Formats: sequence, C-alpha cells, structure tokens
Amino acid sequence: MEEVLILFALQYDALKNVNAIIITTDRYSLNDNEITSPFRIKDWRRNNWHNYEGKAIKNSDLLEKLDKTRKKLSDKTYHSVRIEFLPSKFNKVADKLSKKGKKKALTSEAISLKGVKQGKRKLEGEEINYSLLKVKEAYDIHIYKKEPVRDQWEISVEIFQGEFLGKKLKIFTDISLEKKLHRHHIYKVRIKDVHKHHVIINKTLKEVKLSVYEKD
Repeated sequence: MEEVLILFALQYDALKNVNAIIITTDRYSLNDNEITSPFRIKDWRRNNWHNYEGKAIKNSDLLEKLDKTRKKLSDKTYHSVRIEFLPSKFNKVADKLSKKGKKKALTSEAISLKGVKQGKRKLEGEEINYSLLKVKEAYDIHIYKKEPVRDQWEISVEIFQGEFLGKKLKIFTDISLEKKLHRHHIYKVRIKDVHKHHVIINKTLKEVKLSVYEKD
C-alpha cells in the first residue's frame, strides 16, 4: 500500500481516473471478509484488541498499521481500497515473487518472531475439534510452543493420552500461569472453558514425568 501511495504521488494525473484500488492475496484469511475487514478491525480496536470471547488478537500491531495505511491511501487517492482473496494459480505475478523470495537465504534472526518460544512436537495429529472437549475434563498435554499475544499467551500443546492422543490444541492464559508451563514438559490440566479455537484451563495443574509414558 505504501508503494501505491508513492506511485500516486508521482503519477497522479495518469491514475486519477482509477475507480478503485484492489490488493489481491492468495491467503484466504487476509482478505476483507476475514481478519483484514475494516469493520472487524474497528470492533477489535474498540475492545482494546480482544475479540468477543476476550481472546487477544494476534498481530494487532500489523493490523493497526495496515488499517491506517489503507485509510491514508484512500484519503490521498479518493478511491476505495479493498483486499481480496485470489488463488495463487490466478495470481501468477504474486506467486512468482513469493517463490523467488523463498529462495533467498535468510538468517534465523530474520525469520524468527520476537518472544515466540518454539519446540518440537513428540506426536503427530491435526488440530482438535474443540466442540469435542468437555469442561472439567482433565487431559495430559505436552507443550511445544509459547507465543505472547498482547497481554496474554497462546500455548500450543498436543494431547498426550486418551482418545485424542496426538491432537493439537491452543490454550490462552495470562502471564502468571504461562510462567508455570514450560516447553517440553507434560502436565495434567483441567479444562475451565472451551471456545471455538482455544481453551482456558484451571490454574491448578500437575506435572507428569515423561518416564511414565516411556515405560508404557
């Protein structure tokens, strides 16, 4: 969007008859029907960047910057600005640039996310259907990733026993509980609340030694 602003500044007379500015992406979640919707961003901003479940919105700083740049572009050019989804097979230019970028050597510092603590999974499995989880039920979970999201933490875990063995799920918690949950450790936790894409757990938890599973 910033490049388009520069382009209009340099060639306004040639572009002044443009009716709309449409930015295409092959990532469905980034189109204006999803997380980049100006109406949704407005609601999140009003709610201090939390959704209706009280869950902190990831990458809120980037969404804030995107929304402000989009408004600036719209104000400067007097045109509407939209972000639309377009599969990569219909967006050859962007797809080519993306593949070119992947070939460039990047340092681990360049691709790492600040504050994210990433580890390896021990099991394999898709993300669980959260509607199958029950409040007050206890599960053994292995922690493999921790990521700060504004005033909360997103803890990525995999279930380590029972019918959901290997399934991934996300736990949202505050910093006090995050400090008790260490990567590569296994804990028995109890579900306090179930949401569409994450769960909340009770603050009382019990660590389970990996040797318990290695004997089985």
